[in-house]
Amino acid sequence: MGMPFLRPPEQVSDYAVFGKLPHRADFVRVNATHPTVNELDERLAAGLVALADSSDWEQRYDNMPAVVYACRDRTVRNWMIGAWRASRDQAGRRFPLVGGVLRGAEEIEANAPMIPIAYEVFHDDLVTQIDNALDNSVEALSCQQYLQGYSADFNVHAIDFNLARAVLNRFADMTPATALERGSASFFSNESLSQACLNIAFHADFLRRFPSDDNQPIVIHLPGEPGQSALAAAAWLDLIERLSGGPGRIAGIFLTSGSRLYVCLDSVAEKMMPLLLGNVFSDDDALNLATEQEVWRSHRFYSETAYALSRLLANPAASVAELLKFATHVGGRLAVSRQ
Repeated sequence: MGMPFLRPPEQVSDYAVFGKLPHRADFVRVNATHPTVNELDERLAAGLVALADSSDWEQRYDNMPAVVYACRDRTVRNWMIGAWRASRDQAGRRFPLVGGVLRGAEEIEANAPMIPIAYEVFHDDLVTQIDNALDNSVEALSCQQYLQGYSADFNVHAIDFNLARAVLNRFADMTPATALERGSASFFSNESLSQACLNIAFHADFLRRFPSDDNQPIVIHLPGEPGQSALAAAAWLDLIERLSGGPGRIAGIFLTSGSRLYVCLDSVAEKMMPLLLGNVFSDDDALNLATEQEVWRSHRFYSETAYALSRLLANPAASVAELLKFATHVGGRLAVSRQ
């Protein structure tokens, strides 16, 4: 989707490249001094340590697809948006090659669901540059130049999230809500979209009351077609944000070329990086979207929310837009009930 999502700027973006290259003996670091960059570096290093505790981890790491990401740092002031690919140095020591740009939280958090659409071209181009660097480079020079040029463009232009929102709104108006059903299958079973929405909403409410750095990420399957995957990811992110009570809850967005969307609420879960680096998935590693959860069945709003949602989705003509409107009501009601 090569649309020019650009508008007059509000801030300058910085960039960074770090990681391993097959044709280089040491670690690559370009502009990798910002605390947000260092935090991502530390998360990936910790993820590799956790991954190395399992058998055959090298093969699983090497076979992992590229990951495009947008994640908030622990200060809640900055986001890093970019991509990485599994790599190693000349001695075979493994660490991904990572590239990305830094953006302020104020701009991103108001528009987090739009990232897969608004940054789609950037993400695709960056993965291409990273792949070229892994195949041919000692310095990742073309990757550096691409990010430097992209970052410099923010002195003239910035991402137009309003245009991305308009694209998503058109998709939501024209698409039946049942089109999102495949995503709700997660890793468990092909259960209802209704149950997935309930579990997301009440999981978000649970985290609001009992915050945890080791919360379960939400994992969604996406269609593999170019363009459609970005639209579906944005629709799911919008749905998740609304069910969780509004902007500011989404802290991490990770998309693999295997068409999976990983979403972290409130903070980037500790178990997130090992999963993205090749860890064997277990049922406890992600929120179960398929099964009714005993922990929130007794919530005073659960039964009526489940009934209203089932009525909405029983109508085959109900659109994604109608589901999003309903999600806004549910998320807002749960948020107010805890104030």
